[in-house]
Amino acid sequence: LIADKLELNADSLEKSPVLYLPSYYHAETQAAEHLMKLNKEIGSSMADIPPAFLSIEGAVSDEQQEAIRNAIRSRVSILTGGPGTGKTTAMKGLIEVLNQNKKKYALCSPTGRAAKRLSEATDEPASTIHRLLRYSPRDGFQFNQELPLKLDMVIVDEASMIDTILLYHLIMAIKPGTHLLFVGDIDQLPSVGAGDVMRELIQSNQFKVTRLTKIFRQAEGSHIIHNAHLINSGQQPDFIEGSTDFFKFPAPTPEK
Repeated sequence: LIADKLELNADSLEKSPVLYLPSYYHAETQAAEHLMKLNKEIGSSMADIPPAFLSIEGAVSDEQQEAIRNAIRSRVSILTGGPGTGKTTAMKGLIEVLNQNKKKYALCSPTGRAAKRLSEATDEPASTIHRLLRYSPRDGFQFNQELPLKLDMVIVDEASMIDTILLYHLIMAIKPGTHLLFVGDIDQLPSVGAGDVMRELIQSNQFKVTRLTKIFRQAEGSHIIHNAHLINSGQQPDFIEGSTDFFKFPAPTPEK
């Protein structure tokens, strides 16, 4: 189990037997073991970036600067935060650092639509994880442990949608020294496939995690963002008269 391999507190796990399909058990245990190895490797493709590049004055907040520093300094790191907290802005700041230092990197997402949004938001090429690993139905994933990606960093957006099998294939294609950044909102629904990957990675306390809390898109007047944060904090949402994107519909009166 990822939770077990990453030493998640046993008290938080149900103490009951579980059954696994062999393919899922293999994928989860191997992904967890390889992640730990990647995180503890001595070599780093980012070791030559001067500290001066880890601060982009005026362009990003202190939280976002910390996310950039963590991605550069930690081989495996996680950036999370609710809607409107500036995850994309932090990624753009990180990309600026990578470009200035002529690092090879890839931007990817679990789905085609998410990859398209990522490319539009960052003005950089982005792909699905399957395309990054050159998947074909006949030959499977062309990039793997025997033929890893030749990159300095891999940035995975919308990481809450990654399931166990896809995580396994991605992790096995990451060579030692390559940095890996997971970006996403753990309060979104987990992946359709088996595995609550991003949440368990955060709960393991084995990887550097940056949580963005300041809301930037509030000025755009989105009541969805405002109420999403209220609901996540256990508060009642605000039903604001005249809202254009958050509504309350009265329940229909049952027929007698």
